[in-house]
Amino acid sequence: MTDKGGASAFPPTWAWESFRSEIAALDRGLDGSLVDLPRLARAIPLDVWGDILLDPARHLPVSGAALPVMPTPEIQTSWCGSHGGTLLRQSLAFIRSLVAAAGDDLYRGPVLDYGVGWGRLSRLLLKYVAVEQIVGVDAWQRSLDICRSCGITHPLRLVSTRLAPAELEPDHYSVVYAFSVFTHLAPAAFAHNLRALAVALRPGGRLVVTTRPAEFLVMPGYPYADAAKVDQTLSDGIVHIGEKGEVVDYGDTTVSPTWMAGQLSACGLVDVGVDWNHGSPYQVVWAAKKPG
Repeated sequence: MTDKGGASAFPPTWAWESFRSEIAALDRGLDGSLVDLPRLARAIPLDVWGDILLDPARHLPVSGAALPVMPTPEIQTSWCGSHGGTLLRQSLAFIRSLVAAAGDDLYRGPVLDYGVGWGRLSRLLLKYVAVEQIVGVDAWQRSLDICRSCGITHPLRLVSTRLAPAELEPDHYSVVYAFSVFTHLAPAAFAHNLRALAVALRPGGRLVVTTRPAEFLVMPGYPYADAAKVDQTLSDGIVHIGEKGEVVDYGDTTVSPTWMAGQLSACGLVDVGVDWNHGSPYQVVWAAKKPG
């Protein structure tokens, strides 16, 4: 049995013998509230947690209503290019990279999801981080509206396309992450917002962001494919193909590893590693630490 996204459908709790008792305990323990979720979900593997979130009411009949629901497949695809199980696998791969890169700082909080979208990643993070310790920000009001309509209960905030100093508290967040945000920003906005996120990190905090490699520019099916721009990315460090119309600072952006490492250093951050996975081959995951 498979869902429309291509992943194996999660069977009902009574048929899932391996984690049946743990899922039932989670359902009882939540008691309609997310306050103690990280402790209660400790025995639930991340992939199982992700499957639960595809249909919380089905898998947690007592407390599933306390968890956010998924937006429509159309919204998921419009924002992310796929939906359901296929998108879930990509999301889980990033969450694993995030958890590994953030270490214990993830559990200290608060954690900032920069470019929260419809809460695709922040809902998965509820397994590890208390709901009140997750803050989601986005430059699109539509994203925040969808978050709320899906039942996302952690704090949400509208920010500017180019982050203003008053929008993020300085030296405040233990972890800041951004998936597929800097993949779209024009060079000036890229540098500006990376600095703003570095300022928002508390000393010792971790930044985890994704960028696009040069190879994205010759990806099969990409409408602006141009092999010359691959060479330009590697030589100049960054290439931005802006969207036509009135959208400012937005489009497709590729960067070289050397250029990105330099940007992190210019922000006063220490580069601590790079990750990549087959699930999202055109997303390179960068991890950096703020000294202190």
